[in-house]
Amino acid sequence: MFNYSLYTNVNQKIKTFCSQCNNITNHSIKVDYKETYRDDNFDSRTNFQIIKCDGCDDISFRKLSSNSEEYEHNIDGDIVYFEKEEIYPERSTKRKPIDMDDLYLIPNKCRKIYKETSFSLEHKFNLLGAVGLRILTEAICLDQIRKKGINASESDKLFKKIDLLVEEGILSQDSKDILHAIRTIGNESVHQIEPQPIELLTLAFNILENLLKTLYIYPKEFKKIKSQQDFK
Repeated sequence: MFNYSLYTNVNQKIKTFCSQCNNITNHSIKVDYKETYRDDNFDSRTNFQIIKCDGCDDISFRKLSSNSEEYEHNIDGDIVYFEKEEIYPERSTKRKPIDMDDLYLIPNKCRKIYKETSFSLEHKFNLLGAVGLRILTEAICLDQIRKKGINASESDKLFKKIDLLVEEGILSQDSKDILHAIRTIGNESVHQIEPQPIELLTLAFNILENLLKTLYIYPKEFKKIKSQQDFK
């Protein structure tokens, strides 16, 4: 049996990503149209909401849904129902990818993985994006190990490959900790099939993007500028 209810001027506060502010901000729920369904075997709830960013006043539409078939138990044994949030217009971060000319300074395999991971995150394919982050991390490590002639075994796990690059001075200790964190994000997404927040994935991707620039783009740009100066 369906039931419907409409609430106006709700002003309940939620936190979600704002495309205009390009950040997670407070939003106010202005209108909430609630649809519930219940029978002997199944319950569901869907909220259709108009929300307004408290920072820039941007208006969005939010759909929040849950049902009695999708749930888990918390540490106290209580049932927690999964809630699926959809927001329109779809959210996307205002990030500027690596320029095409610079992109071709990156090794072919790394470049392909970078582009596919960027596409996944841009379209909010969180699971694929998280896996892409891990694969990109491994591709960078493999390329550096090969180029620097580092003695490594093909059976070495990514954990060991990252540590080897730190031992050889190619990566800093800070970079090591960050890459291990990204490796963990990818592993959890694969083994638990649990999507990570898009904000966390985007931050991890930005870190890997900066690493690509540091390893492959900036050194070549520096040599180019230096050679021009020496020629003069």
